Amino acid sequence: MKKLSLTMVFAIGILFSQLQAQEAKSDRAEKFETLKAELQLNPEQAEKVKTLLKEQKAKMNGLKEDKQTKKLESKAELKSKKMEQMKARREMREDFHLKMSEILDEEQMEKFESMSEAKKDEMKKHQHMHKHKIEHEHPTHELKAE
Repeated sequence: MKKLSLTMVFAIGILFSQLQAQEAKSDRAEKFETLKAELQLNPEQAEKVKTLLKEQKAKMNGLKEDKQTKKLESKAELKSKKMEQMKARREMREDFHLKMSEILDEEQMEKFESMSEAKKDEMKKHQHMHKHKIEHEHPTHELKAE
């Protein structure tokens, strides 16, 4: 009976994981189609951008894998590694934008930059709201001297 229960839990876990992966893939495809439409990409540009996005995703996933080792490192090592990852992400974004500028015409690139800035602003707003929510839910209590 216990083996059957464990097997069911394991199977449900695998199914859930597959559904999440499928949903993420669908979301990426939808975002690509939006980008394609907004920038009015021709078929050749669309193929190049799609390939570039896949490469960028693979590079970012490589950085995410490094997070798995955090538990094994000291605070100083973590801080150093985090700084390296931030630098690597910045370099990846700069390289990505450079490659996009080689694919897009001037008008498309201006639109892409505008879309990127809007996304960055949206992310900052979300981070600020999330930080505020955490501070509100878990306020720091100062001990008062009696």
